[in-house]
Amino acid sequence: MGSEARALDGALRELSALERRVMAAVRAVLPAGVQTGVRTRNAGMSVTIQRIRLSTCWATDGWLGDVRCALDGRRIDLVVARRLTPAARAALSLAGVAWVDETGAAEIALPHLVVSRTGDPTRLGPREARWTPSAFAVAEALLSTQFPATVAAMREATGLSTGSCTVALASLTDMGLLSSEMARGRASARTIVDRRVFLAAYVEASSEMAPRGALRVAMDPSSARSRLAIAGEAWDAAQLPWALSGSVAARLLGPGGISSSSTVRVYLRASTRAQLEYAAEIAKMLPAPDGVCSLVCQPTVTACALATRHEGLRVAPWARVYADLVADSDGGESEAERLFSNR
Repeated sequence: MGSEARALDGALRELSALERRVMAAVRAVLPAGVQTGVRTRNAGMSVTIQRIRLSTCWATDGWLGDVRCALDGRRIDLVVARRLTPAARAALSLAGVAWVDETGAAEIALPHLVVSRTGDPTRLGPREARWTPSAFAVAEALLSTQFPATVAAMREATGLSTGSCTVALASLTDMGLLSSEMARGRASARTIVDRRVFLAAYVEASSEMAPRGALRVAMDPSSARSRLAIAGEAWDAAQLPWALSGSVAARLLGPGGISSSSTVRVYLRASTRAQLEYAAEIAKMLPAPDGVCSLVCQPTVTACALATRHEGLRVAPWARVYADLVADSDGGESEAERLFSNR
């Protein structure tokens, strides 16, 4: 290790954990040799790049809501986060605020230095294996219902076995998302530590799930509501569980009703494309590569099982709808924030 590298290593060790994290993210996107520094005082954190001091804030996981809180009434030059979402990046760019995240993505414009990087999400490391299918289902039930976080209640809500619910609750507790007042037992009382943090962890883990099968079908957006009602009656008659998600579902969960411009996502209890094609046949829907309606294999056992009726249509649990909106690159995160604010 050279003298410059040793000096940098020593300087980093003297920083707080958050300062080290911010400094590591910033240095990772800058060319070699660029001088940097970080300092935290009563006025907040600042990062220095080539002797230019930037008022800096840490926006935790990088959701649009996190960024809005960071910019609320404050003069900020640089935002750093774990992984900024597309909507968060767009908001910062519009506000003229530089940003960096731990994937290596960045947008910085300074005199004599412009940095623009796309980043690589794999740099964050793999999602912990504890996010099993059972953990997803239990998290969805806890976020979307009034069921208490006990093994017995989760078994009733999800239909999973006692063992699966026990392991899932323990995993979520180990992740720091639930707190436990009793160590063991079917009646052990757990509570959500922070609902927003729980939701963010669930959404991020959901975004890294393997894609499920999907089939696009033709549908006239102007008659989506009546067409979905007819299809739903056919699926109900065939005892095939289904649930709406995405922007259509969000509008049913809140004010406004169905927009004629909405694309439509329907979850079905299916695991193969052949089963989706059968569901389309039941509903007399025709496959169409550019269709606005997508029939999708349910991502969790609770996506359909915990669906609720709204204006005659079955809607997936709101946490699942929220996750799908965040994954939508076309303005979905703003709609997700409105949905969250109404819960």
